[in-house]
Formats: sequence, structure tokens, C-alpha cells
Amino acid sequence: MRLLAGMVGLWVAVLPSIAHAACPQELAVYEADNGNLLEFSGNSNAEMGFHQIGLLLQANDDQETPIILDAFVEKTHGLGQAEMIVRYGCPDGDIPLDDLDECTIYQSVVYGADNAGLIGELPAAGKPAAQTIVLPNFTADVWMHPAWKEISGPKRPAEIFQLSGCME
Repeated sequence: MRLLAGMVGLWVAVLPSIAHAACPQELAVYEADNGNLLEFSGNSNAEMGFHQIGLLLQANDDQETPIILDAFVEKTHGLGQAEMIVRYGCPDGDIPLDDLDECTIYQSVVYGADNAGLIGELPAAGKPAAQTIVLPNFTADVWMHPAWKEISGPKRPAEIFQLSGCME
């Protein structure tokens, strides 16, 4: 009976990781230690190396609504690496390049890591989701961005996000 109870406990502990392992990258949901969320929207294109992502950053003031940012990942033209671009407060419609630069609060290569912690390229759409997403310099670029001078910005953003779920 003890053996059976132990096996059931093991199965319950392993079940979430099995479900996450079957999750394709374009449906993956990630959470950071500070409560920030990174959610792939399902709007992805494997051939173009494109993912659309939503970010939810906890507000600096606990009474405020979290800050929601739109982001996307696409392959850079020169090296073919996955690069994430996060924008905030962009005007609607056709945007001049200078205005687009002003509302870009983060732009960098993004990495994925497997269960063993081995860092590599972000998986393409249709591939199994990375267990961890690493956003180099995300903390400094976002937290110190001038966009937050007018409003209370986010709590200190995280750079490491762990797979926490999969959209169905």
C-alpha cells in the first residue's frame, strides 16, 4: 500500500512536467519569481521564426493595475537569431521610424533553456517549448526606460522566466 501511495505521489509530481513537455512553443506560458508573466499568443510562424507575445509586469505600486506590454520575436536578418522587441505607448497606425524607436523599450536576442539548463536558441513554432526563457538585460532596459517618468513603472523586471503552463 505504501508503495502504491508513493507511486501515485510520484505520478502526480511528474504529470505537470509531462504536460509542459508536450506544449508547443507558440502556446507556452512563463512566470518569473517576481510574478511577471510572459505568454506566447499562438500567433506564430515557424518558417519566418516569428512569435507574438504578451508580457504582464507587476506595477511598482501594488495598488496599480499591472502593466501589459506587446512583444514579438523574429529572426534577425543578419545572423538569424531570435530577437525580442518590446514596445510601450506606441501611437496607432503607421508609425515613423523615429517614433517607433522611442516607444521600443527592449530589443535583444532571446534564449531558451532545456530541462538540464542548456541555453540555446528559442524553439520555433511547432517545437516543444523551452523550459526557461532568458531575456538578457531586460531588467535594466525596461526598468530604467524613460517611459516610466510620467507614470509609476513596473517593479524590477525579471530576466528569467520558467515554463508554468500551456494554453489549450
